Amino acid sequence: MLDPNWQPRWIQEVREPRFHTSTCSSELPASDCLRLSHNETERDAMYRDFKLCFAASGDIRNLVRTVNSLPRGYRGKCHILLNDTDTIITNRNLVILYALLGSGPSIEESAEIATHLMYSSALPPGVAAYLRGCVQVIYGDRASEGKMSFQCALRTRGRGNFFSMQSAMAMRRPMEMLLSSYELRRGQKSMRSIVMDPEHVDDQDRVFANLQPAHRLALAHFRQKGVLAPFSLSTRGFTQPNRLMYTAGGDWLGHACMNPLKGWNVSDVLASGEKYGVASADIMGCLFFHVKQELMDFARRMKEFHVDLHLTQFSPQLLSKGISIGVLPAFTEGCFDRIETADLADREGPKKSKLQGVLIQGTKSPSIIRLLESLDAFIDHEEAFRGYLGAGQVQVAAKEVGLRVRHCNRINPKVHLLSLLNFII
Repeated sequence: MLDPNWQPRWIQEVREPRFHTSTCSSELPASDCLRLSHNETERDAMYRDFKLCFAASGDIRNLVRTVNSLPRGYRGKCHILLNDTDTIITNRNLVILYALLGSGPSIEESAEIATHLMYSSALPPGVAAYLRGCVQVIYGDRASEGKMSFQCALRTRGRGNFFSMQSAMAMRRPMEMLLSSYELRRGQKSMRSIVMDPEHVDDQDRVFANLQPAHRLALAHFRQKGVLAPFSLSTRGFTQPNRLMYTAGGDWLGHACMNPLKGWNVSDVLASGEKYGVASADIMGCLFFHVKQELMDFARRMKEFHVDLHLTQFSPQLLSKGISIGVLPAFTEGCFDRIETADLADREGPKKSKLQGVLIQGTKSPSIIRLLESLDAFIDHEEAFRGYLGAGQVQVAAKEVGLRVRHCNRINPKVHLLSLLNFII
């Protein structure tokens, strides 16, 4: 891995690469969906109430970045709806957020625990015990047999509230995961069989292809050990499986392209490493401290600001209908200041009613004209992308729900890592 002349095997063997795009889709770095400096401005936002919708949230990274981007001393009230159709993702987010925001350990200790819950496949016994305690507090007997839905309201160390609503039937699989009893050896064997799967050698090599030699070594070490930590830290004490990452039988839920670096801005990661005295060569150690700091900042803001979190697990269509009929009292039709659709446009298609149902929930908000955009627009293939939008009849779909397509980005730049100022006219 340290060889400066290292090349992917498809280049060494002079052949076309065989990628498995269905399991190794691209992941964009965490982003702030408000971008106040390019929209309402931080000064105007100081006392303003916001309602935000993450319609297909995935993990909590964008939530964290958005809350961390609220102005210091924010005095408004913010309601955030975090939804995903995947019951495992929803319940994983629920447990991680409670572990971070609950009134248990200190904010710093909670942030370190949450960092491992997000990225480490093995945990120290103390963290595993804390995870079990969180599961008991969150679920108790609320998900017992015979109930149609699971609802909970959880206390946090801050001013805001923390709610969750989902189908009780859909919770069976995540509950089996969280209450399982397999040993770490079983889980690690499964993880390594996927990460090192010979059928995915090109996917594996693609993970390393654009990295510096030292960063390749650090990432390879992480993929082998499964613990996000500085390179020099012994992981012998990580003896328990992280049950958020495995099925009830101990089968790992990740994929061959595992690379948490892709989920964060690498420049920020390296800056965090420098702040904590970590050599830039230890990129995974830098990432550990960066994620921990982001989660600490998030927890402090959740304590100081009035932010209510609402976690749901519904399809876009059911989510829209639930809002319309008042199932989620904090939200009404057309109330949202931002709706982040993630990759719904790519997965569902802009003309499908599922996506339109989500988008129409924001069209009556007077504060902002929303953009129906695919997140694939981060690469500036302007002409090709406009053709893609046209073929998908995006203009027509947007008009039907009272939206229009922006010609100037106000949230995310068209080219990743370049400032929005490069594109604003």
